[in-house]
Amino acid sequence: MRLVRTADPEPDMEPWAVDALRDLTARIRRLESAQKLLGLTDREMQVMMLVIDGWDSEQIATILDISWKTVVSHRGTARKRMGAKNGIQAVIKLDRAIQATHS
Repeated sequence: MRLVRTADPEPDMEPWAVDALRDLTARIRRLESAQKLLGLTDREMQVMMLVIDGWDSEQIATILDISWKTVVSHRGTARKRMGAKNGIQAVIKLDRAIQATHS
């Protein structure tokens, strides 16, 4: 999986955003199979992994250095690609895909 941002934080990033970005980078590298299974783009996968971690859309926007509206758009598109009716169902489907790739 190709990351849009690297694990190298920018000097002006908040410490919590640096930690979240590093964690996200490591986790995404382990999740290529789940991404392929669900048909998500790299950015959709990044957003959904942060959703699973409990970050809200504004925090995700800060971590990924994108707008809040873009985060909302990625969440909606990811839900549609996964065939999920809502955000909870999308998280469950992603979690199951991740578990299936670790079996």
